Amino acid sequence: MIISGLQKDSTQTKSKKIFNQFLCKWIGYFNGEINHITINSENEFFFEKLGINQKLPPLLIVGRQFFSEKSTKYPIVNRGELKKLLNLEFNGDEYVKYHIWDASDGYSQVNVWKFSPKIPKAAVLIPESLLLSLLAENNQIIDVSKNSNLFVMRQSNVVHSTIRTSFIDNVQNFAHSVGAAQKNNVFSVSENQLPKYLISGIKKMSLSLIGSFIFWPKTTQKISIVNNIFIPFFLILSGYLLLSSLFIVYKQNALEQLAMHNKDKISSSLLQEENLNDASKRYYALKEFFSTQHNNLRLWDIMSNVFPKANFTNIRFENNRYVLRGTTMKATDLLETLADINQVHDAKFDYPTRKSKAVESFVISFMLINNTQSTLENIKNKVQINE
Repeated sequence: MIISGLQKDSTQTKSKKIFNQFLCKWIGYFNGEINHITINSENEFFFEKLGINQKLPPLLIVGRQFFSEKSTKYPIVNRGELKKLLNLEFNGDEYVKYHIWDASDGYSQVNVWKFSPKIPKAAVLIPESLLLSLLAENNQIIDVSKNSNLFVMRQSNVVHSTIRTSFIDNVQNFAHSVGAAQKNNVFSVSENQLPKYLISGIKKMSLSLIGSFIFWPKTTQKISIVNNIFIPFFLILSGYLLLSSLFIVYKQNALEQLAMHNKDKISSSLLQEENLNDASKRYYALKEFFSTQHNNLRLWDIMSNVFPKANFTNIRFENNRYVLRGTTMKATDLLETLADINQVHDAKFDYPTRKSKAVESFVISFMLINNTQSTLENIKNKVQINE
């Protein structure tokens, strides 16, 4: 079973690595120069400068210093009307992209990004601040340490970010600049970790969010956009679904084989459990029965001392006492004999003795001391003496 679990983990890790390698082929990062995000044999992401003969990746993540960012509230909840207003406001500027977040309290929250014309014209340009904000909790600040420190925060889904300046040089000043209370909810990202978190942000983007950053070409270039964007993403999605389906089928087959292998053991265990339950019921039934029975073994040990001295007409047990009825030559001698026995307690006459024809009728009762071990030793000693 351990080997089977290791094989499953290995298969899952391998499929995840293949998916990441395929995804990285279509993603670049621009911070003044174009970089590919690549993955090494140890499943670690890093930046690698784009070669001279290599094509520009269709999806390009843009460093914070190459775009401006702002958030605005509009008293319009109808998305269609708001889009018309925004198109008029930005006058069809191809370097301006915006995304409308969910509306609340009669207002729509909008993030607007304006990219620098220096950025290479990829099919999709995505701000790095947006990708990092998708990984943050609400009101959580991400502090990115790289060539120029970057602060990112998501507040009610709206993205706020800025590069470190002389005025905003720490997390507290950044929180004040966006009107947020300073909290200890800060997440730090090192320069080496940045590629991994950017890829994680890409995986969290919805199709509608990606659509906000597509640079739509002219009609003559639509075939190119299909080849560069939709086909790669379709292949990525199809590959991911295929690998996931294969893993699910493999896991299902492995579980079925394991169930067949353990079927006999399970049946045997259930049978043993049933037998144990039956034995337990019998045990408790016998225990309850014997708890109502009285053990008279010690009585006969005691009676062996007095049988030669009297004739007994009745022996019974009531109210935790043994009651003896019979006749003897002298009842007081019989009572003394009983009282001298170590196991006898509180021996007494229950009724006055009656004398008739040189014999006395008696009713004597007594209790036994709870000392089973002593009784067994006495019986053993008597047997040894008889032998």
